[in-house]
Amino acid sequence: MSENKGGFWPWLAWFATAFFYAYQYFLQVSPSVMVKSLMRAFNADATSLSILVSFYFWAYAFSQIPLGAILDKFGVRRLLTASALLVAIGSTLFAASHMFFLASLGRLLIGLGGGSAAIGCMYIAANAHPTNRFSILTGLLLSIGMIGAISAQAPLAVACEDLGWRPTILLLSAIGLLLAILLWTCLAKIKKTSNNTNNTADKLWDGMRAILKKQQIWMLAAYAGLMLVPTTVFGALWGGPYLRSAYHLSNKEAATLISMIFVGWIFGAPILGWISDRTLKRNPVMYVSAIGTLITTSLIIYLLDFTYYELALLIFCTGFFSSGLIVAFSSAKENSSPNTTGACMGFMNGLNMLGGAILPPIIGLILDRYRILNFGVASYSTHGYQISLSILPICVFIALILLLFVRETNGNTINNL
Repeated sequence: MSENKGGFWPWLAWFATAFFYAYQYFLQVSPSVMVKSLMRAFNADATSLSILVSFYFWAYAFSQIPLGAILDKFGVRRLLTASALLVAIGSTLFAASHMFFLASLGRLLIGLGGGSAAIGCMYIAANAHPTNRFSILTGLLLSIGMIGAISAQAPLAVACEDLGWRPTILLLSAIGLLLAILLWTCLAKIKKTSNNTNNTADKLWDGMRAILKKQQIWMLAAYAGLMLVPTTVFGALWGGPYLRSAYHLSNKEAATLISMIFVGWIFGAPILGWISDRTLKRNPVMYVSAIGTLITTSLIIYLLDFTYYELALLIFCTGFFSSGLIVAFSSAKENSSPNTTGACMGFMNGLNMLGGAILPPIIGLILDRYRILNFGVASYSTHGYQISLSILPICVFIALILLLFVRETNGNTINNL
């Protein structure tokens, strides 16, 4: 922890780490504009491509729980610098590989390295900045991450068309190397909070055991994970191909539309979070979030007579409403004791990503039943996309049902749930 909270170095450290968060978010959603190119490069069908992309989410999800102990042992400077290097190595491997296995390993390394960006940034906000900055810095972090996701749509589509996807990803891996140098330099003043590693690890696993016994935490984690599915599935992979098929759009036009889901997050997360904090009500906001997302995803998937700008509005609203899942984190925090908050947030964040790991291959498997071969290259019917993407509203509907079993906290910590 820095000796004096505030000043130049904590801000520089926080912004450098926030840039890392945006960078890994960019790489997370980048396959959505490269679907056809990746299928050709690895001779992949929809199922295989989905498995390739899902390796990121598997690595990210399972890295969350032990990160707290790793952070305390090695410090934020070593962890984040090593993580940025890991992302750069993974990106290089992904771009240079002509073998499916090696490309999958590259995606796994990207997810493993990227998993520390958010927790590292929150660590700096909590330990190197005044307490009253934590909430606003966390909200700002989310907005910066979504800017990274937006940049991975139309701008990346143009770059891939002009340069090719492999040179573009290789350039991004070079940015990762520069980012590692930046992080090592900027985090020099941010120190470890504890050197008692064994005690930290014991507390981590004790806290995790306590969290796993709480039914309410499981309900809230499942709700949040299911609500994230439209973003991780539609925004990160299959939304662009669906829009190109259903509305005969160019790659750039479809990518511009997909970026609206992330714009919706930029506005929705702080607004819905503020309403929840202002009213001290969690469940009503989560109900509105689920109902709104259910309506917009259903309209996008099943009705095909929207104009380009109507689609942009619907996709924006999908991002806006689904961002209300962040309220589940507040409710989960209030359903856990203060000494298990870290374990609770790690569990919630890890489970969040499992939808992105599990569901894309299922969607790909369904989609492959509607495969059409054109000169050896697979394409898919609009009807096939509608059937496979039905998983999105189904997941949101299940999230809505789960809310019936979630108790309202009214902004207070509740014990013995």
